[in-house]
Amino acid sequence: MVTTVKALPTLTHLGMTDRRILGFKASALNVQGFAVEAELAAVTSAHTRPSYKQREFLVVVDGDGAETDFGDVHGDDASPVLRIIEQAAAQTVASPSPVPPSAPPHATPSALPVSGWRFNPPPTWPPTPPGWTPPPGWQPDPSWPPPPQGWQLWVPAVAPAQTSPQPVAPPAPIPAPSAASEYVGVNGRILLEGETLILVRSGLRSKMAGHTQESRRIPFRAISDVRYKEAGRMVNGYLQLGLGGVELQALNVGNAASDPDTLLFTWGKRNDFEHLRSRLQQVVTFNRASGIDPAAFPYDGASPTRPMKLNASPGAGENTIGHQLAAGHSPPTGPARSAARKGAVRKHRAWPVVDPPKTTPLRLPKLVASPAWLPGDVEIEIVGEFYREHEVRAAAADLRDGVRAAVLVPEPPSSKYPDAVAVYVQGYHVGYIAKEICGPVHRAIIDFAAAQDGQLPSCPAEFYENRQGQQIALLIDPRPLGLPPSLFSDVPDMAGSVERLLGQLADPSPVLHGHHDAARRALATAATDYAQVKETWSGDRPADAWPTLENRAKALIQQFEQASDPKVAVAWLMYAQCVRYQGGRRDDTLAGYIRCLFYDRNNSEAWAELFEYVCAAPHIPMLLNLYRHVPIPLRTGPARHLLAVSHGQDRHGNMPAHRGERLRGELKALAASQNDSAPLAVLAENAGRRAEKDGDEGAAIAAYREAVAAGSTDPRVADRLSIWLVKQELYAEAEKVLTQALQQPPTAASTRDRLEKRLRRCQRHLPRLS
Repeated sequence: MVTTVKALPTLTHLGMTDRRILGFKASALNVQGFAVEAELAAVTSAHTRPSYKQREFLVVVDGDGAETDFGDVHGDDASPVLRIIEQAAAQTVASPSPVPPSAPPHATPSALPVSGWRFNPPPTWPPTPPGWTPPPGWQPDPSWPPPPQGWQLWVPAVAPAQTSPQPVAPPAPIPAPSAASEYVGVNGRILLEGETLILVRSGLRSKMAGHTQESRRIPFRAISDVRYKEAGRMVNGYLQLGLGGVELQALNVGNAASDPDTLLFTWGKRNDFEHLRSRLQQVVTFNRASGIDPAAFPYDGASPTRPMKLNASPGAGENTIGHQLAAGHSPPTGPARSAARKGAVRKHRAWPVVDPPKTTPLRLPKLVASPAWLPGDVEIEIVGEFYREHEVRAAAADLRDGVRAAVLVPEPPSSKYPDAVAVYVQGYHVGYIAKEICGPVHRAIIDFAAAQDGQLPSCPAEFYENRQGQQIALLIDPRPLGLPPSLFSDVPDMAGSVERLLGQLADPSPVLHGHHDAARRALATAATDYAQVKETWSGDRPADAWPTLENRAKALIQQFEQASDPKVAVAWLMYAQCVRYQGGRRDDTLAGYIRCLFYDRNNSEAWAELFEYVCAAPHIPMLLNLYRHVPIPLRTGPARHLLAVSHGQDRHGNMPAHRGERLRGELKALAASQNDSAPLAVLAENAGRRAEKDGDEGAAIAAYREAVAAGSTDPRVADRLSIWLVKQELYAEAEKVLTQALQQPPTAASTRDRLEKRLRRCQRHLPRLS
């Protein structure tokens, strides 16, 4: 065993047994096992390539030419490692475990017993009759070429397929398990027994979510749809059942826990629920293909949910927070109020807290009344989490029934900041509402509490990771508070300017057939001068360089417009490029890019520069609206840029992680609604690589398959997916993946050769398996 260095996946050591070469991270070996491995029986060669810091880049090659990277080993270790691998591989090839030691598969064909094996001549030899076996003493003709390196002349016999299969009954949508299959979620569990799904609501978490029904039996033929949301490390996922052909209602973190047909699950259970989703999707597909009407099959309905009681222990006492989890619930406004409650509200009208302390405590104080549950889709970011790291961690770890409940508490009049609004999540003080909006929010909460018997507003809270640590966002419906949603929408000035200018792209581009020779020659000269000025260091650049080029562009624009010359679009692009480097010219820059695209929608350079420019202040509605105007054939570039922006990997890096997740989701939904496959492929490729980086092979393979289905020809996707498919002996699917990728041959010759070799291997197996 020697040390190694590899970033993705992280490796620290390289080891070898009598059968395998293994790469792993020592500190995570007992958790994730071996990160990289290669069978010695499949190894045809191993070599190193020069790396850095006196290290060697170790690569192992199998019979298909596929390379496995085991990272950088120290120069002193490289030679012994290569020698050990080559010796072990040679011994393994000479005596493979499936073949008797006395008859190696590469020996004379007649030396191997034919029982349980069949002769497999290489494609370079003359064809043999079906079922032919070399007789004793048979030798290949010396004039025949030698078999390819690693070729197996004897392979295990495959049972012949039946030529006339007997009629069988139609298969059930899901094979009935020998024992009940159980999937345990946050607010209940699902059991599969035969062709029946049993949804069980039991335990404290289910009761806290308001579910009163213990269990429900649902036949498979009553299941009409399945909706699935993946779980994150900080946010639960959910699986929603569509029953009886009824359209699924939209869910979010606020109402998913209380939906009677939805089960929440944690990150640790994601593989189990992905398997369950796959099985139920088979049921839905079977029902639709068989013409089954789910509405014709009765199933156990759900009882209405009741208020959830969420207990938090604020320091010395105990506090109970009640939430109405039903979707669209409005706080009670009836005239019946108790005199005692009225007195309490009048007594603590400024701060609806029993025996209020003089300042905001770290734990939620005892409230006059249980808060009113106001879930919605308006996002409010919290500030000050950095200074309450302990409370934020405690609130993040306290996940009950799939929802982290936030309560908005106005600061008391005696506070240093009497207009502030404190935010408590799961009873912990995690931050405040931003100061720009806290004034009207504070007044609205006080008025709301006075009108609602002292109730304070409460809503779901979501936790996200960013560069500074954890960030919290609230999802609230502000309308019961008398606040417009626009109060919480932070629209950058950049977004407002873009929205005003986009109206120019509503109509088709004008038809231009003119030609202005002198202006075109002047444009070419100006383009050369622009490139020279751009490459000049700012300290050596003349102060009037950009204004001079701007004036030249303006003059050319006027000449091209008068001549109806289509080169006017290029002149407008140059104008935008010149003014963007001058301070205070944001709107002029945007106008130049939009005007260029007004004349030429297919100017990919203008689209690329415009997206890069506006992402300095990314605003999701503006970015999606701008993306809608991009011609579909040109959307791959902008889609990749928006994907980088969503992960904070663009030049500006200004988009928070939770907004990036929202941007990817809405971009995917937009592409699906327009049957736009290019961004769907780009998003799936990215999701697969990230899942593979996290060690989630199942999610990675599912994403890669989605990318290929959307038309991806990315060689990395085809390489990773086809390796897995070949290991699973899914040669037909692997052939389709590789054929699609090779329609646009990879630039790297080694990658192209590797894919072509694997494609030939798949094609060799297909006739035998057909």
